[in-house]
Amino acid sequence: MATCAIASIFAEASGMPEDVCREFQSAAVNACLNAFKSGVAVTHVVEFLRSEDRIEVVVDSNSGSNAIHIARPVNSHT
Repeated sequence: MATCAIASIFAEASGMPEDVCREFQSAAVNACLNAFKSGVAVTHVVEFLRSEDRIEVVVDSNSGSNAIHIARPVNSHT
């Protein structure tokens, strides 16, 4: 699953410890699986966002309050 690889790359590139990387990766995959199983939407949008202080995964941002948000803080590289 592409989500798994992308979440891992984002977390590792952000300098997260390995155990936090794995947890973030697992949370991202589970969020996608939950959205897919819900059957609410026919298609799904998965967004990966990186800001200075956090990384985020947003699943189905176009579904309003049903969107799933996962965020983890990261150390600033400045």
